[in-house]
Amino acid sequence: MKKDPESVLHVVNTDVVADPFDIAQFSASAILKLKLPPRDYLLEDMLSTTSRWLINGDTGVGKTLVGLDLAFAVAAGASFLSWNGGRPCRVAYFDGELPAETLQERLAVARELYGDEAADRVTVYTRDLLDRHGIDMLPFDTPEGQEWLWSHLTRHGYALAVFDSIAMLTKTAMDTEEGWRTMSPLVQRISTIKCAQVWLHHTGHDTSRGYGTKTREWNMDTVVHLAKPEDDPESPEIRLEFRKARLRTPKTAHLFAAQTIQRTDTGWTAEKAPKKSGALKKTDRERKRIWFAEALDELAAGVATSPGYTGEPVRKVKLPDIRDWMKRQGHISTEDGKIPARERVAFQRAKEDLKAAGVIAVENETIWRIK
Repeated sequence: MKKDPESVLHVVNTDVVADPFDIAQFSASAILKLKLPPRDYLLEDMLSTTSRWLINGDTGVGKTLVGLDLAFAVAAGASFLSWNGGRPCRVAYFDGELPAETLQERLAVARELYGDEAADRVTVYTRDLLDRHGIDMLPFDTPEGQEWLWSHLTRHGYALAVFDSIAMLTKTAMDTEEGWRTMSPLVQRISTIKCAQVWLHHTGHDTSRGYGTKTREWNMDTVVHLAKPEDDPESPEIRLEFRKARLRTPKTAHLFAAQTIQRTDTGWTAEKAPKKSGALKKTDRERKRIWFAEALDELAAGVATSPGYTGEPVRKVKLPDIRDWMKRQGHISTEDGKIPARERVAFQRAKEDLKAAGVIAVENETIWRIK
């Protein structure tokens, strides 16, 4: 005898536990009615206590000078570069690389610019001095290190934490998505206590981008790039560009404009950076390489790992998928829906250039990043 389908359904449903999740509380209409506190800005309308900044730059470009003076300016409630200051507040600076003597020299210069009160509000956690006091600052990509960091951030009420730098404060190689996977929840967790974050990070052989996986930038609302002028690498000037800025609006766009900055004996100078001249624009060949690598990173983000040539876990992507991604983004032009020969040659050349530079590995039509 056949059972009534609706009777079966009724019996099954009586065993279902009521869902405690009230979807009405999370409707767009309900969220729009929430009375949320305004952003607590520490620098004009661009750095608030829930901001997450990533500052990329080549070795020696001046990341620490920017990071340290930014920390002191925020602590003092003073302006920094071309941006107005907010309220004075407590700041934590985590240093993983400088010898105590070098750090002391740089702190003295910052104190001279921003005053004794700012110096009192900046707590400097530096591995060199902590070791001398028998305190182990464990890597922040370990559970123990993250709990140590969390205890200090929550105990002392910091409004800003500056981390100098990612590679020196972690133990895992940060060149792959796996390396950053343990850090991503930490970044999100820190935002819940209304503590702004500024993470300093090195570039690799490609000085136009941060070293390693681009997925690191997904956690951030602001990505800043520091570089020397392309035509004068010995210049004391630094070009500061915003590669990502979620708080940028038509009203605040001027705050996120590229700047030419320079550290002098009397502080920082900043002026609107001129547009790069035509002679310094990237060639079509260079742009194709950048877009190829970007496509690879984007597509690899959701792929499970498998062994590479040396057995290390990598994320492999099919070459046609990279080509299709670039085509969808408009980086490969088509004629009557087909890719012309010149574009196919340019695409192939981009792959060979990246392979020759040791950026990717190639196995038939499968690609993966190796640096």
